[in-house]
Amino acid sequence: MTNDPTMSDPGEYAVNVRSVSYAIVSASEQCPSCRLFTHVVAICLPAGHEIWDESWQSMPAAAVVFQIDGIGAAVQNRIACVSPYFRRTPVAAGVESPGWSNHCEHCGARQLDHDLHCEPEGAFGCGGAGGRSSLSVLEIAEPFEAAAAGYTLDPGLI
Repeated sequence: MTNDPTMSDPGEYAVNVRSVSYAIVSASEQCPSCRLFTHVVAICLPAGHEIWDESWQSMPAAAVVFQIDGIGAAVQNRIACVSPYFRRTPVAAGVESPGWSNHCEHCGARQLDHDLHCEPEGAFGCGGAGGRSSLSVLEIAEPFEAAAAGYTLDPGLI
């Protein structure tokens, strides 16, 4: 992993979170647009991952990252194997926050990170009510680097 938070390989983003490994957590969530259940994923980092805050700091607990602006090609490929519906939403008129997010496998609607991660009833929400009994976890023993605005320490997912 690089020590430079302005690293731009493979994209044009500043890395602010990194880890020697990560996990892809899968769940099912009801789409607010079509009301059908759709496959959603979250990226979890183990204890010991690092965040950039004037310098790299090791974190003592696991975390989930979301509102992702940039991720490396290897991570993109791994996630695409698990869920082709987690993809980059381009900058466009009406898009509140472009970036990497889940999309409904039925109607294509973007599944908002806030609903999935910040609401107690969300699939990865802090309250644990969001279907955690049906989570599946795929641990990946490969490096992870990203630019992410959303971050929840110790979400209890891994």
